[in-house]
Amino acid sequence: MKNFQSKSPYSEQDSEKIQKKNRKPSQNKTTNSREPSPNNHMSSKKHNLFRQSLYLGNAYMKTFIKKHSKDSFKCLKCKDDMMKKTGKEYMWCENLYSHISSESHKTNTPKSEQNKLKELLEVIRDRYQSKDKTKSQEENDGEKDIDTTNYLQFIAFLVAQRLSYSQIAQTGKFLQKLEKENSLSFLGTHYFDEEVISKIVSDCFRPALKEELHNNLLNSKYSLSIDTSTMVGQNICVLRAKYLKEKEEDGTNLEELQNRIIAISALKDSSKGETLFEIVNEKIFMNNEIIKENLIGLTHDNANSLSGEDNGLIGLIRKERENFVFDLADPCHCVSLALKHSLKAIPAKVMNFVDNIHNYFSYPQRKAKLLRIQEEKLRPKLLLKDYVETRWLSLGQSLERMLKIWDSLKDYMESSKMKESKKEISKKREFASLLKDKVFKLEIELLNNILGKVNKFNCQLQNRKFHLSRLKSEMQFCFNSIFELICKDEKFDSLEFKDLQILDWEDQTVQQEWFSSHNDFLSKLAKRIHFEFNSLSTEDPEIFLEFVKSYQFY
Repeated sequence: MKNFQSKSPYSEQDSEKIQKKNRKPSQNKTTNSREPSPNNHMSSKKHNLFRQSLYLGNAYMKTFIKKHSKDSFKCLKCKDDMMKKTGKEYMWCENLYSHISSESHKTNTPKSEQNKLKELLEVIRDRYQSKDKTKSQEENDGEKDIDTTNYLQFIAFLVAQRLSYSQIAQTGKFLQKLEKENSLSFLGTHYFDEEVISKIVSDCFRPALKEELHNNLLNSKYSLSIDTSTMVGQNICVLRAKYLKEKEEDGTNLEELQNRIIAISALKDSSKGETLFEIVNEKIFMNNEIIKENLIGLTHDNANSLSGEDNGLIGLIRKERENFVFDLADPCHCVSLALKHSLKAIPAKVMNFVDNIHNYFSYPQRKAKLLRIQEEKLRPKLLLKDYVETRWLSLGQSLERMLKIWDSLKDYMESSKMKESKKEISKKREFASLLKDKVFKLEIELLNNILGKVNKFNCQLQNRKFHLSRLKSEMQFCFNSIFELICKDEKFDSLEFKDLQILDWEDQTVQQEWFSSHNDFLSKLAKRIHFEFNSLSTEDPEIFLEFVKSYQFY
């Protein structure tokens, strides 16, 4: 075997040197241990210092615990045992209480002192429990601070994503539910890449939702609402279905109303009835006769392509079905259209003023000046509403606010600055002239009153709790509240509401038969809207006549 031993490149002398170098230091405690001494105390570890507070105010402890060095102590009862076991009679200060609590110290304590030792141990135990409790409270407080910080960061992120408060609340509650179920591990194991999410929606959710909706329409009667709009230059059609779906709650079968968007489809170049009918066939009926027969109603904005009996969507659907389909033109759209067309009957200066003054105060500097004037006059600090012509309630809300700050608007237009352009001066004079015109303000008052009634009716229609059975009565109430301002009292209750709807109110004979006299008309306005309407009878006869004719016809 010697032939196979490899030859070392080192000499015997070198080998001995290497062995000495690699040899571990001696473990002999008597020669290598670092013992503390009162004069020269050295230690690789920083130990607790000996303080009088270590005695915990206990006189008995002072009889057997003595200071040995700045960070060590001697137990007079156990020093001999310590010397035998460790070769030293001292211990580090951090081990003081554990030593006193040990079985060896209890054994070395005389029986006559056992009660005192027991009392001392209770003091030590109380101190440790208080310390642990404080430490635990600090840890809990630290965890709470971290949780609060994380919570605020989470809320701030969702707000920055422009989620509504309701959406943030629902997101938080959903995460809380998953956390209780210990089901949040997916956050660390799955990706949230846009492309991945898009594929999940199109490949997983879409087919499942489509199948669910198909089954729901197959098993329940339903109604459709349809509307068209233009978004980013593209015409689109949206279909929404309402139907009842069974659900079990506490062992009882209940029916819950579902309101679901079924399809969003591009209209491309045509929005005719035939195009809309093809979309309904493809997205809703899907060549299924049962789904087609389950359709019981259709609501829309009363456009010809939807409401036409011949080539409109409702007409084409009725031609292919045996059962009748209820057709409801959306009342909100109808009221909005009626209001839009009625504004053509009033003097053009009214709507020109409304448009122009809202455009004028679209600049922040002018808004700031108006607020300063209100502050100086000790008036409520209010600005004009943002008027948007296409929003149903906007005009009525804007007129109501305008009348509230009418005097402030007048003060603004009568104020002047050192450097104002001729155009600015001319514009302010034009506004000031109308704002000081008593007749013009009464026109705004009347228009505001009528729009207030219409807006109230419109808000009722948009309320989710509004029931269709109330539609006719609420419509009649709104119509009558306006109708009674212009018509003779004796004629007011002479016909049914449906008969009043078919009268041709533009016909002069109908107007002569139904409209109140000019003075009676003003008296009603003074009584129901503003007392100053009575003063119109003393104005210029031409102004008086123009006002009555314009607004009775309106």
